[in-house]
Amino acid sequence: MKGLIVSIVDVLGIFVPGFLLLIGIVIFPSVSSDLLKEWPTWTLLLGGIRDNFAILGVLAAISSYVLGFIIRLCSISILQILTFPFWAEQLKKRVEKLETTLGKALDNIDVSESLQEEVKLRSKFEVAHNAPYFAFAKRLIQNGNPALWTSTERMEAELRFMAGIFITLILLFVDGIRIASSSGYVLAVISGIGLLIILLSFPTRRIREVVYDYHMALIVLHYPTKSLNTANSSDA
Repeated sequence: MKGLIVSIVDVLGIFVPGFLLLIGIVIFPSVSSDLLKEWPTWTLLLGGIRDNFAILGVLAAISSYVLGFIIRLCSISILQILTFPFWAEQLKKRVEKLETTLGKALDNIDVSESLQEEVKLRSKFEVAHNAPYFAFAKRLIQNGNPALWTSTERMEAELRFMAGIFITLILLFVDGIRIASSSGYVLAVISGIGLLIILLSFPTRRIREVVYDYHMALIVLHYPTKSLNTANSSDA
């Protein structure tokens, strides 16, 4: 059941931002003006869509999913760069002792050193640069306890959803300003509030995700038997 919820959130994290971006593109003043100019040409197409409304739904769904997938590729990186001063140093401090504990639990100098070397190849805006064990911790959880991995996936899906919405809200905010009417300004205000909420909450949620994954990885390493029993009970 938990896995299904994560899958739904992940799919919505692609579709919803893509759909909102599609709306933002269509209502952008210059685009909507061009569409209206081509209205006579569109009449035939619209007539066909009116006869078979499913066509419109399929076209909108495909377009939304494609746009959402494109957003997914860059949204997290963009939001991390914008909020970098508010989470990077704090994250390093929060995971410093946890990384020492993880290194001792792994008891493998070569692995620890290779993870530290990987940091040098990463951009300072990436989580892996500030928390070297982050990606490795995820793989430990995934391999050691599927039940804990579901919770980890959920947190990541929520962050991706938040980042995707952020990108679309930027366009909707610009749309509202460019429309320059009462409804446009309402759209701009609502979008602006949404942008502010995401910018303020993302650093905390990013740090919380990393710390949570470190804790779960330590559970897998220190209590493998109990961890495996929990996973088996969850599967049953």
